[in-house]
Amino acid sequence: MEQRLCWPTSSRPCSTIQRPLPCPVACSFLLWPHTTFLLPLCLPRGCFLTFSTTQNDTRWIDFGADNYAGVLYSNIPEKDGRHLFIGWMSNWAYANKVSLVDRKNMMTLPRSISLISTVNDHILAMRPVDEVSEVTGEGTPASLEKLKSGFETETAYKLEIAPGTDDSQLIFTNTLGDSLVVGLSQNEISIDRSRCGNVSLSDVFPRVHKVTMKRLEQVSIYMDRSSIELFANNGKVNMTDLFFTQAPLSKVFVSDDTNSIGVVYSPISLTSKP
Repeated sequence: MEQRLCWPTSSRPCSTIQRPLPCPVACSFLLWPHTTFLLPLCLPRGCFLTFSTTQNDTRWIDFGADNYAGVLYSNIPEKDGRHLFIGWMSNWAYANKVSLVDRKNMMTLPRSISLISTVNDHILAMRPVDEVSEVTGEGTPASLEKLKSGFETETAYKLEIAPGTDDSQLIFTNTLGDSLVVGLSQNEISIDRSRCGNVSLSDVFPRVHKVTMKRLEQVSIYMDRSSIELFANNGKVNMTDLFFTQAPLSKVFVSDDTNSIGVVYSPISLTSKP
């Protein structure tokens, strides 16, 4: 199953709209289990605006495998003004094979979505809501030497990454030999979970997920016991993937051939600050 976000009265992306714009609704299609969007998508409520787009293609909101059935919330206070999104962190290729012991049916971080206009395009950006910072601890920079030898982590944490000029790999491991690998290059991100815990849930589970872009400038990664949520270029590119290991991925290091990368580590508390 795939979900598109479209208008309730029309799914034509090339039309020009001059009327009060409603909140988008979710329309499901029997395709691949990700969330996608079809413009026109979302503009301020109650505004008479002219909005035109020549986009004819359906685009991924998330380039991972486990962000499905995104829910958008109405009645957000006008003084807040955000458009909020939260996704079901799973995939129908294996959702019914995941047991409760394997932490079944988690949700993504709540996200704030916005439509960014460029010269020739529109991009749907998605970032964790600001409230996530309330449970995120102070950041500690990790030297390249420390990254190459590896450092221990909490169960939940955030990595703020400034990619270097060369290709690099971030490798998340545990005491059982499992590994989740995030590849970073100048114009591509990949997530490889093929050697990370139980990958037998489906033939598609071990696939490497990739996304290309003109230039990779910045990456934020949120990790917990069974998921990775990656936001690149301030939310213009997103990837969400599950993994099922018997022990937490408690150590992070970079590949030996990495010559330049900046990483700031911040633990995330499971309870909010007073």
